[in-house]
Amino acid sequence: VMFIPDFIGKSSDARSVLQPTISREDAAYNISRVAFLVHALCVGNLDNLKWGVEDRLHQPQRGGKLYKYLYPMIEAAENAGAA
Repeated sequence: VMFIPDFIGKSSDARSVLQPTISREDAAYNISRVAFLVHALCVGNLDNLKWGVEDRLHQPQRGGKLYKYLYPMIEAAENAGAA
């Protein structure tokens, strides 16, 4: 499944909603998600893809302020059986 918005997002807008600093907790969380993602892809465990693509560094800020459709799309994809 693929979603292509009907507008072109500007990088400057996407960067402008991000926090200027990152907590150690959020950085560690994101690094752990990369481990889930790499492992899921290496062993073919598609169930772990869900955990591997979670993010705390940009999704909450961009999903909350810039891309209002982000979380409804994720929820709809999961409800339809996406990993």
